[in-house]
This record gives sequence, structure tokens and C-alpha cells, in this order.
Amino acid sequence: MSGMSLAAGGEGFKTFKVRALVENSPAIEAALRVGDIVTAIDGNSTATLTLEQIRRMFRRNGRRYSLSVKRNESVLPIKIKTRRLI
Repeated sequence: MSGMSLAAGGEGFKTFKVRALVENSPAIEAALRVGDIVTAIDGNSTATLTLEQIRRMFRRNGRRYSLSVKRNESVLPIKIKTRRLI
């Protein structure tokens, strides 16, 4: 429902990188890009979450999330609202 696919990597698989985006999705509308690293969701570090927990969060229809996203050397605040894609 977010329109993005994440991959876990790094030490302890606690780094979550955007690996793919779906056209016309909330992720595209929020200006996320392939290669972005999600570092926090609603102020909570992603280091405390598993990939499956994040996937479950983004499967909830109509939910709004505030993300912290590392892109190159910058950390960007990004807001996303999930919705059905079909």
C-alpha cells in the first residue's frame, strides 16, 4: 500500500533501503527514490524494527507515516499516506 519495496542490509540487517517503487503510488507521490535509506518511522529508529514489522506497518490502508530518509549525505523528512494500489 506504500508502493515501495525495501531491502534489509547492513550490520544486523537494520538498514532499510528502498529497492523499487511502483508507479503512481504513495511512495512516488512522497518523492521517495530508489536507494533512499529509511532511518526512522514516526520518530522511532528503524534499528529497533525488523523488515517484517516495517512491511506490516506499510500494509495498513489509510495510515500516515512521517519518515526520516537518508539520501546521499542529507536526511530528509518525508510524509507518506498508504492506500490501496489496485
